[in-house]
Amino acid sequence: VTVSKPSILKSGNFHMSDSASETPNEIKPAKRPTGIDPFLQSLVHHADYDGFEFGITLSVGGILVSGMLVSGRKFFENFGEKFGSAFEDAEVRKSLASSFSEWGVLYDPQEDGTRRESTYLHIKDVAFFTTNSQPIPSDAGSWWRGRISEVDGFLLGNLTAN
Repeated sequence: VTVSKPSILKSGNFHMSDSASETPNEIKPAKRPTGIDPFLQSLVHHADYDGFEFGITLSVGGILVSGMLVSGRKFFENFGEKFGSAFEDAEVRKSLASSFSEWGVLYDPQEDGTRRESTYLHIKDVAFFTTNSQPIPSDAGSWWRGRISEVDGFLLGNLTAN
C-alpha cells in the first residue's frame, strides 16, 4: 500500500525529507510570504481609481488598524485641510490645503491612460487597537497612510470599542 503525502506538504508550504541524511519525516515551517497581497492590492486599486469606500481592519505588525478605506486623492485633499486647520491665518490654511492636495495627481491616469499600481492604502477615521481593545486615537477624523506590503492580514468592516 502506498500512502501519498498530504497536498499541503507537496505544495511547498512544508517539506518532508526523503533524504537519509535528514531526520525522517521532518516537517519544516513555511517561509513567511514576501511582497504584496494581490487581492488586498486590487481592493485598494478599486478605492484609488473607482471611488470605492468601505470599512476595513488591517493587522499591521501586531496592531489592528481600522477605518474607512478611501482613495489616495481623497486622502491628500482631506489631509491638507486637516493639517491646515491647525493654523489661524486663513491664507496659510488655504495654501497648505492646496499644497497637500496637489499630491493627489499621483492617482490621475498616466499620459498613456494607464493607472499606477497601488502600493499605499489610505484610511479615514482611523483607530488603532492594541490588546486592551481601546482605540487610539479615540476621536474621529484622523487619517492614515500605510504601505500595502506591511499588512499581515485584513478583514472587511470596522472595529468599534466596547
